[in-house]
Amino acid sequence: MPCTKCKEGKYKWGKTGECEYATKEACESANHKYSKMKPTPLGKKTYEEYEKELKEFNLNSQRFDFKDMKTLAKLAKEADKLDSKFRKLLDKETDATFAYEDQQELTKEGKKGYDASLDNITDVKKQNEKRLEDAAKKSEKTYKVYSDSAKKEEKLKEKLQKEQQTLLSEKGAIQSFLLDFRAAVSEVESAGKALGVDVPVDKFRSQINKLDALQLRYK
Repeated sequence: MPCTKCKEGKYKWGKTGECEYATKEACESANHKYSKMKPTPLGKKTYEEYEKELKEFNLNSQRFDFKDMKTLAKLAKEADKLDSKFRKLLDKETDATFAYEDQQELTKEGKKGYDASLDNITDVKKQNEKRLEDAAKKSEKTYKVYSDSAKKEEKLKEKLQKEQQTLLSEKGAIQSFLLDFRAAVSEVESAGKALGVDVPVDKFRSQINKLDALQLRYK
């Protein structure tokens, strides 16, 4: 098998060799033992060389298919579960926020009503005891509205804080998971490159970005 000149000026052994020799003589000297081999029906390599390469390729491919891809598939499935769970938590937190904010407005209105009733008591006192009694009854009713609203607000506040804590905890779990997922994808991609295999990891990277963007929605 002759030494051939590469585009950058160096030499390589045969068609598949690496461009690593500075001169043609250095190339032929380093590969002199191969030049004496007789061509086989498989080309310029011996049957033993092809058998060894085929065995190594099959072993690496098998390990790649049954280990690495299986790991990615498992991680992808887990990512889908985390995605769905986190979306539900986001919805709950949003509902809790709206409910709390709406109740705050109702509490403010209730407080205004209660304050107004207290002012009314003062005015009624200047008139007569009967009107004072009626105003007091009205005050009790408005206070009950205000008191009930305040209690409900407090409960909703506790619920909101609980949902927020749960969401933060899940966010931390997702961030930890994403570190493992990214590392696994990089490892598989590197292994594929080492074997000369183009590993289709774009869908996994897309899933990582999707889950990462989702957890960033809550700061």
